[in-house]
Amino acid sequence: MMHNPDHSGIPPSVLRRLVDQGVQLVDVRTHCEYAGYHIKGSINIPYDEIGRMRDFILRLNKPVITFSTYGRRSEIAAQRLRALGIVVYNAGTIHNIELALNPQEEFAEL
Repeated sequence: MMHNPDHSGIPPSVLRRLVDQGVQLVDVRTHCEYAGYHIKGSINIPYDEIGRMRDFILRLNKPVITFSTYGRRSEIAAQRLRALGIVVYNAGTIHNIELALNPQEEFAEL
């Protein structure tokens, strides 16, 4: 099986709608990565701490959107969260979230 670097089939417009509806953004990168740069309004739960953070995540009582740097950790986190019975959308990369929240920036780089 080939590696899919995106890990997301969710278009930016759908991600934006989910965020507007109150779905919680969950950055599953390390605490150091999050401290260096993060999306405003996201919470940081590293993918390898999901089991330990189970009660906190369940208390959110709402769907979540996972994302990471390249998408692999986001995919793993989404699987672990689904196993806990949480509704989860895998956005894949932090770049996908940035595009969803700031679509005009996609053209600023051209």
